[in-house]
Amino acid sequence: ADKDKLQHFFASAYLAYASESAELARTTGNLVEWAEAKFIVGGADDWRDRRSNEQGKSFGRDLLVVKTLLPTDYLQLGLEKEEE
Repeated sequence: ADKDKLQHFFASAYLAYASESAELARTTGNLVEWAEAKFIVGGADDWRDRRSNEQGKSFGRDLLVVKTLLPTDYLQLGLEKEEE
């Protein structure tokens, strides 16, 4: 369900910020989603997790430049579900 969205957001934000690499955050998030679907019973590659990953990645990347940003500015972004 939606219990882990903040974990996805802040993990991606941390990776993007600490490594100064949005690409590392994106790749890691994609790998986690793939692994959840393959190795966790009942796990799935969830577009909502991917959305949280993207929002967090953007926040972490932008925070490198603008230190006054808030997570809520990014959690409220309306990123659409990707077409399959």
